[in-house]
This record gives sequence, C-alpha cells and structure tokens, in this order.
Amino acid sequence: MYLFSPTQKKILLAMQQGIQRTLSQLVKDTKLPRSTVYLDVQHLIRGGVVKTIRLSPRKVQYRLASRAELEAVFAKTAEGIESLVLKGASTKPLLVFTDSYVLPEQYLAPLRSKYSIKTYETSPNFLDAELFELRSRGAQVVVSFDGPGIHDTYLTSQPQLEHIVVPTMVYNNVDLGACVRHGVEIHKFNYETQFYAKHTKTEYIVSAILSMLRPIHVANAAVKSGKFSFRDHLGEELYGKKVGIIGIANPSEITAILTMLGCEVFIAKPKRKNSKPDDYGVVKFQTEEDVYDYVDIFIVDTDVEEHYNLEALLKRDSKPKHIIILTPVVKFSADTMRQLILSKKVKGLILDALPNMFETRIFDKDPQQALRQIVNFPNVILTPELSFLTHQSLARSYQYTFDMLYNLKI
Repeated sequence: MYLFSPTQKKILLAMQQGIQRTLSQLVKDTKLPRSTVYLDVQHLIRGGVVKTIRLSPRKVQYRLASRAELEAVFAKTAEGIESLVLKGASTKPLLVFTDSYVLPEQYLAPLRSKYSIKTYETSPNFLDAELFELRSRGAQVVVSFDGPGIHDTYLTSQPQLEHIVVPTMVYNNVDLGACVRHGVEIHKFNYETQFYAKHTKTEYIVSAILSMLRPIHVANAAVKSGKFSFRDHLGEELYGKKVGIIGIANPSEITAILTMLGCEVFIAKPKRKNSKPDDYGVVKFQTEEDVYDYVDIFIVDTDVEEHYNLEALLKRDSKPKHIIILTPVVKFSADTMRQLILSKKVKGLILDALPNMFETRIFDKDPQQALRQIVNFPNVILTPELSFLTHQSLARSYQYTFDMLYNLKI
C-alpha cells in the first residue's frame, strides 16, 4: 500500500485519470509552491505513479499511470515496492552555484539546513549557455555571477526554477520581462548594501587615473629589462585636470578626493530619480556631451543602460583625453577607437570590462578580432572588472548573498 504525503495527495487529485497537466497547471490547481510540486512529481515519476509526456525538448506534461501501468508497478519485488513508499518527509529545494562564485564553508554550513547545495568551485570564468543550462537543471534556486544570459530560452528549459540570485548590483544579463512571464524572482544587491562599495570603486578610479598619467608599471618593466631612459617615462600631473563622469552609480566620495588632488569634477545627470548635485559634490549636473567635450579625463561608470552607445561621443570634435570605462555594456567601434588612439585624440584607455562590449552590430568584424585592434597599444590597459573587487568587498558580497539565500521564502 502506498503512503502519500499530503502535498502528493493534492497533486494526484489534480491529475485525474487521462488528464494531462503541465507543471504550471499543477501549481495553479494545487496552490502549492512550484518547488514542492516539482519535487513531488519527480518522486511520483520515479515510483511509476506518474508518467511524463514530452511534447518537445522543453515542453513536458504529466499524467497518472494507467491501471495496467500501476499493476506492473505493484508486480515488482518487495524491495522495489518499498522504494515507492512516500514517507511524507520534506525534500529540501536544490540550490546551485552555477559558476566559480561560491560562498565559503562558514556560510554554506547553515544554509544546508534549508537547501541541498551543489557548487562548481573549479568552474571556468565564463559559462556558455549550454553549460549554464545544464548546471541549473533541477534547481529551485540558482546563484549566477558570470551567467551568459537569463532569458526566455533559458527559463523555458528550467520549469522548476523559482529564484535567481545575482550577486551584483546590475542586471546586465537578465531579461526581467522573461522572468516575470515565467514566474521566476530575481534577487540582487541593492544600493543600501553598497556591494560596489564607494571606497572600493573610488580607489580603483584614482588608481586607474594615476596608472595612465604616471605609469610606474611601465617604467618598472623597462628598468628590469635594462632598457631605461628618463625621457621615455615622462608622466602627466593630475593636479589641474578636469575629470568628467557619466553613468555615476551612486553618491560617493570620488568628487571630494579628486578635488582634494586638485581636479575639477563634472558629472552628467544620473539615472536615479531625485538625484541632487549636492549629493554628488558638484554645483550642477552637465549634459553628457558637455562633459565629454570639456574634460581631460572621461569616465563611464556602471549606471548606464545596457548596450550604451559611446560611438556618438567618440566622434565629437573634442579635446584629447584619457578614457576609463567601468562597464561591459558599452558599445563602440574598435575602428573608431583605434583611429582616436593613433591620432592621439585618446591619450590613454582603460577598460575594466570584458570583450563582450565589442558588439558586431556596431562594426563588421569578429569581436575578438576587433579587440586585438586596440589591445596592444602601450597606452591601453585592460582589467577584468576589478573596480568592485577587493578582499573586503568580496567578504561583504558573501555576507549579502548569504542573507538573501537564508531569508528566501521557498
């Protein structure tokens, strides 16, 4: 005789003989959490009580087993029948860390009372869509730091998924509309948690500016190679420079520090509602065009819309300048940037971002080939999104991620 848990009884009652149900229909019929329905249906399938009907690679329906199929199940050995007894014990939802971003054991240990946990500490830095989809299978909660994209195709392949935790402050790779359509909740850091700690990013910006104006790393390499000349390593003074920022993410002390170092700071109006110039340490906001035209050092911060097109600004007839880009969602032509560097209209370039900023929709070249057009210039510096990354900020991110996972309603 079968012993079904109360939730499994609800599911079986909803699956009348001969009536096929999708997972979403069962959730609606039973009014149970999606993860509970998914796990119980999988248990019933393993027991032979429920059968699957695969309409397509990603569309599955479920039905009750027929009388003949149930009789075949009952005809199994006593050991086999015993494995079908459903004891009503609660099954923990599966939590998957899909890439190399994994909480330390001190945070995972208390989470194990709530979740079954799967991690991939030795993951490659960036997942392709197929591997991301494969690792997410069966998970009710996914943590994705370097995921290739959360969109309709991915979400359709994961009908059991309820929550996605993105341990950053931006949604660059998330289709929020698709998440709403699939009933999946997205969780990220908010401005109050300050994952991109104002100290961390401010320090990176100052370091990046000084790396361009006073490139001691280049002089160090020259001295160690034995090919050193004073005139080859003349720097520029930061004092008196005009620094402009567009896409500034949140108020920080960057204006105060740059002003203390003798700079004049200009900020384009931020996207955040009710932003006031005083909050950012300036008298008034400027237009993006005025900021770009007027400054010696131009910074693109992280709070710009996805696929922000920098090309129009680059083609303006403005004074020579250094450029620092802190976001991977900016688009521009490598041909344009190369010509600006060759003509010394761009005196130095720092990209704290990944090559996916080079979109083929902007220019007719392979993105990697386009990147190679500018990467070998001595005044071009690439870093892999380090503006947020310090020992301290990573420790804070672990705590914020733990808090989100521990408090999830699932």
